[in-house]
Amino acid sequence: DYLKESLPFLKGVISYEFCFHSSTITVVYNPKKVTPEAIRAEIAKIGFDADDVKGDPKAKAKLPKECFVTNPKTGCSK
Repeated sequence: DYLKESLPFLKGVISYEFCFHSSTITVVYNPKKVTPEAIRAEIAKIGFDADDVKGDPKAKAKLPKECFVTNPKTGCSK
C-alpha cells in the first residue's frame, strides 16, 4: 500500500481510507497541524492525482497497474 509509506507519517493526519470502488481517499486530519493542500501535495508526490493536484509522473510510472484498475469486488481499504 503506497499510501501507508507516506500519508500516515504526515504530521496531523489521523487516519485515511482508500476506496477502490470510487478511487477516492478520505483523510481525517487535525487542521491545526496540517492543511488540505499539504495532504494533496503528499498524495501527488506518491503518484496519485489529488483533486486538482496531478500526481508526480515519475512516481506514477512506478506504481503497480493494480493501482489504476477499478475492481468492483475489492471494496475499501484502511
